[in-house]
This record gives sequence, C-alpha cells and structure tokens, in this order.
Amino acid sequence: MDKFIFKNITSSDMGVYVKNKLAIVPRAEKNVEKINIPGKNGCLFEDKNSYKDIPYSIECNTKKNVDINKIKEWLNGSGELILSNNKDVFYKAYIFNQLDIETMVRFFKSFQIDFILQPFAFSREKFVKKFIGTVDTTMIITDATEKMYPLFKIYGSEEINITINKESVKVNPDQYITLDCEMQEAYKDNENANSFILGDLSKIYLKPGLNEIYIIGNYDNIEMEYRKTYL
Repeated sequence: MDKFIFKNITSSDMGVYVKNKLAIVPRAEKNVEKINIPGKNGCLFEDKNSYKDIPYSIECNTKKNVDINKIKEWLNGSGELILSNNKDVFYKAYIFNQLDIETMVRFFKSFQIDFILQPFAFSREKFVKKFIGTVDTTMIITDATEKMYPLFKIYGSEEINITINKESVKVNPDQYITLDCEMQEAYKDNENANSFILGDLSKIYLKPGLNEIYIIGNYDNIEMEYRKTYL
C-alpha cells in the first residue's frame, strides 16, 4: 500500500491511508513569458530561467477513532514530503488548502490534501567530501540533473579562498564557520557571520558532471555537504 511521509511522520502511523495509488510527481514547467509584437506574425518567448511550483494532491482514507486534532496539527504548513513511489528523494512542500479534516472524516471517512511542491526533488542521501590542505581537484557527480548548492563547515584561523567552477569566495573562518550556499548565509552557532566572507554564495554551486574545485589557504579541515538535485 502506498504511503507518504510529511514532517518526518509516516501517514500510516497517524491512521491515514492513501486512497488510490500515488500519482507520479510531474516535471515542473519552466517560467516562460509569451511576448506579442505588433506587426509581427507569431510571438516571441522569453525564458525566465526558473521553474513553476508543482501542484500535487493525495486522496486519503482514515481508520476508525483517529485523533483528528493530531492529524490537523500534522497536516499544516510546510515540510519535507517523501512518497513511497519514489522514496529515495524528498520534496519541499507546503499544504495549500485549509483542511476541514474533522468534517470530511466524520461524513465521508476521507479527505484530500493539496500540496504545493517546490520544482526540484532532493536526494535523501547526504554526500560529504572532506578537504585538507591546498586542493586542486575535479569531482564528477552522476545522476543529478540540476545545480546543487553545498554547505561548507570550515575549521581554521587564516583566510582561505574557495573556487568551484571558476566562481570564488574568500573566507576568514576565525576558528570555524559554516557557509550555506543555498540560503546564501554564513553563520557561527546560528549567529550571522556574513562579515567574515567576501563573495557571492549564490554563485558557488556544483553541477551535474565535471566540477573543478580549488581551495587555497592555511586551514585545519573543510567538509562539503550536498544533496543531488533532480528536475
């Protein structure tokens, strides 16, 4: 039987069961603007280099005597969504509809959840690569289809320079620092540390296939974490 996990809670553990087979999540559509030009046949299309959110619904049944309040608390807001028909990845999801679960369960013993998914899926497996000393290396990432924004944990006391695919950032770790390239933030123990870096973290990403990595400077060690990303 199909099931799903939302906010690290499995549907069957809450007495909620998928009514029909889970649908395959469709590929996200590109954001493209259609432009009509007076006096010109046809039209032009401008690619915005971004993707639309994905609507995704799950119809559910419940067992008898479920705790409606716990279900309402669980099926609310945003979280990671894992589907049993593609369990190696997760989606960043938000529940769009305001569920009147109590009424639906009382009269119909079923209800529908309408999710909004971010365009990409992410591997549940987290990949970690460690660096020590001056680095001049290449790394090949297979299977992924989209950019991957890494998270760096850097330990050391002197300025270093990290370059990935010809884009660079300078860092003064001052003992240690974390760089989150997806969130474009640097921090120490949850405190903002953007003043310790120079460069644009949004340009520091891994790509499917071959990646060139250069790290110059005197540091103790660096850990780079990333998840494979799929369209």
